[in-house]
Amino acid sequence: MDTIFYKMKWSFLVISFTSALIACAQPKIIIHAYSQQFTPGTIPTRDVVGENADDFIKHPAVITNYLIYVEVDTAMQITPSAVWVGGKWDTVAAKNIIKTPFITEYPSKKTLVPATSKKVYEIILGDTLKQAIVPTAKVKKQMIDHELIFAYWWNGKRYFAALKKLTVLEPLEGM
Repeated sequence: MDTIFYKMKWSFLVISFTSALIACAQPKIIIHAYSQQFTPGTIPTRDVVGENADDFIKHPAVITNYLIYVEVDTAMQITPSAVWVGGKWDTVAAKNIIKTPFITEYPSKKTLVPATSKKVYEIILGDTLKQAIVPTAKVKKQMIDHELIFAYWWNGKRYFAALKKLTVLEPLEGM
């Protein structure tokens, strides 16, 4: 009888400890990400003659803008470090959004971030990272079948959150 009780007590302790470790493992992050094609309005700003008359700098006719928002618990303090999107790692800056829902009005009304009591960051893409992040095996696999990977620091450790598919917004055309 004592042996069964001892085994049950030990099992309960192991399950409790494992559950506590899982709960502390990685913060829950919700990513809202969108891509939007933008066509600049004036053609001369796209194509520029270089220093020599033979040099012709061709700018892309269509630019892809990425709108990325990250939701975290209000008590959590994360530091965004990079985003992998469009096949490359970019530097990021984070701007805290105070009010949700976050809605865009143009070209049509769309809720980008629903109403929430959580902390929401707008992730602003910077330049391409000069030295790309060396991905783990798990992140390499995510780079194959996910469109966006968000790298961030929490409690002194780097974490990654992935998003399978970006939501495509209506294209914008310049004036």
